[in-house]
Amino acid sequence: MPIESSDPFKGFVIEGRSDRRVYLEYGEENLDSSNYSINRKIYEQDAYDLWHLGVRYKELLNLRSINLADINLDQIPRQEKFLFLSILLLEYEKVHDLLELGSSVMEIVEGIKISNSYLNKYIKHNQNISNYKGIEISSLLEKASLDSHPNEKIFIYKSVNEYLKDTNSEISSDPKIMHDLGVASYAFSNSKDLAKFIEKFELCYMRMSLSLGDTFYSAHGGKSHTFFSVKDLLNNITHDAIAICNHDISKSIDSVWRRKSLGNPSLNLYIAFGKSSMIKNSFSKALNISEFNKKYSSRLILRPLKELINN
Repeated sequence: MPIESSDPFKGFVIEGRSDRRVYLEYGEENLDSSNYSINRKIYEQDAYDLWHLGVRYKELLNLRSINLADINLDQIPRQEKFLFLSILLLEYEKVHDLLELGSSVMEIVEGIKISNSYLNKYIKHNQNISNYKGIEISSLLEKASLDSHPNEKIFIYKSVNEYLKDTNSEISSDPKIMHDLGVASYAFSNSKDLAKFIEKFELCYMRMSLSLGDTFYSAHGGKSHTFFSVKDLLNNITHDAIAICNHDISKSIDSVWRRKSLGNPSLNLYIAFGKSSMIKNSFSKALNISEFNKKYSSRLILRPLKELINN
């Protein structure tokens, strides 16, 4: 199925299962016993909306409260997301467009700003992201993104297809970067379609679920979750694929996360797709920062994905 006709973000019912749906509940628990009561219970889109709005808008407000003039490493939340992406941008200063799959309330704007403030203390650079784009199914989160960033160029799309129609226009021919924390596993059903999408960007920084065998599917969060065949993915991209770190950043490079899911061997990694030299140079610069080096030198992989899976 070509990417142009695919239908990403298929909803909240697991494919092939009509007996499950996403829900969110609010209640109270008796700390002296196991008794609890449910006061409110909501389902599907409302559950998705309210959970993401609450968690991510809170994060956005916390990010805005940080004093940029006196920022330190420990103040940056979700460093494997915000900081690592900003580190990669050190070598991609000419890129103006950033797309995020599953953009929530566009807290990535604040995350990049504080990460750049931290990096600028040690590495002088020009971060030139001026267009922040997101693919987000939630109308509520789209409104929250626009309302919370009145002075930024924010563009929200409902689907990959809608984004592609816009970016195929002449006015959108600038180099682009894409960021994703696992949403591709819901938006794409096979490695070939995903590879076509990755090829449209100068750089992609992604947290990915990968199958060491054939592509397979599992149920996660009430939706069908794709584990992409790493072999098929590598066979269909021209970009270098560099493993950055484990899904669990607390684990060292000697414990690359592997498991059996539905009987299939799999990996969950942060991966950068782009030019190997630029990706490695960006992290070499960051590793010259003593506190960053102390925290991450033993946790970063920074090896070609093909080499890693063949070990």
